[in-house]
Amino acid sequence: MKVFTLFSIAAACASATNAYVPQIHRNSKTHEQSRVLQSRRGALRHVLLIAPIVVATVPPANALEACKPKPRNCIRTTWTAPDSLSSSEVASTIRDVLNSYPQEGQAGVDCSGWSIVNDELDAEGGFVALEYKSCIGPAAVSINLGQPFIDDLKLELGKDATGGITVEVKSNSRMGSSDWGVNKKRLQYLGKKLKEKGWSVPAPKYNFEKK
Repeated sequence: MKVFTLFSIAAACASATNAYVPQIHRNSKTHEQSRVLQSRRGALRHVLLIAPIVVATVPPANALEACKPKPRNCIRTTWTAPDSLSSSEVASTIRDVLNSYPQEGQAGVDCSGWSIVNDELDAEGGFVALEYKSCIGPAAVSINLGQPFIDDLKLELGKDATGGITVEVKSNSRMGSSDWGVNKKRLQYLGKKLKEKGWSVPAPKYNFEKK
């Protein structure tokens, strides 16, 4: 849609300029007016040439961002599905594993439950987003007025260089610079379930652990 709009505007401008040419030459054929006209035409040709390049750099709407370098409350990783699975089977497996996560939490994290806020796994470039609520500990009482902290988990389906189906993963906390290992424990639980189904799942690591 953006490409169509840019070309439509440029084409309309070019048409208007060309329509104006006879009037210029009927009223006056001075050298200065001809020079201005040529300059306008050159500018329009420049717009037509660069417009598709500018549009092509717009990123996909759901593209997952990388974690910031320093904070210890975000993990970005990639899961790889078995070659035998189709896109629909991958989406189904992801849903099953996500739904297997206990609402009461596990390993001392996510005690206040979780929910799916956006499920587009069946669409092209499948995507799903979830919210997890922390346990109510001293930090939540003193910093967050006794309310649980909220973490976000986002998954996006893609393909690797060989055509295999991958799942881009980002789990991060909305507040603070450290999560006391919460995001790692969450991904360890989900990753273990996927490994049992034959998936390739690297151990989740924060950026500071990758150095």
